[in-house]
Amino acid sequence: MFRSILTCSSLALLMTASLSAPAQAGGCSGGGGGHYTPRPIYRPVVRPVVTPKVIVKKPAPPAPPKQLPAPPLPQVVSGSRLYLDGKNFGGGEGSVMMKVGPLTMNVEVLSWNAAAVEVQMPKMALDLALPAKLKILRADGSLVVVKEVQLTPEAPRLALGL
Repeated sequence: MFRSILTCSSLALLMTASLSAPAQAGGCSGGGGGHYTPRPIYRPVVRPVVTPKVIVKKPAPPAPPKQLPAPPLPQVVSGSRLYLDGKNFGGGEGSVMMKVGPLTMNVEVLSWNAAAVEVQMPKMALDLALPAKLKILRADGSLVVVKEVQLTPEAPRLALGL
């Protein structure tokens, strides 16, 4: 009986020390003296699942094309005479309109031919230059051109009293 207890404890020690080596034991139930092959202990292998994180960067938007500064508008003095050179004005006298902000007014036509128009700009008491649009129409009312200009105040006169 003593031998049987010793054998059982030896068996337990051998099982924990090495699973692959055969242990010699007489069995826990006594008798025998044959070889005991321990049963393998299966433990599932757990490996973490690593999913690579994919970061998709959107391409940077293309830089807007560099725009050249707009050429300055032609300067037209309020109340001055203006010669409009061009073509296709037509043989008959048409009309010229000027729009400054919300205000639209007729411009006096001094002479008209197929290649040039002479106008007298309206006098306006301006404190600063303003953008204006000149709209030139043929005698039949069809549009010749719309031209943007910078309407400037009249040059001030200063009496020095000399």
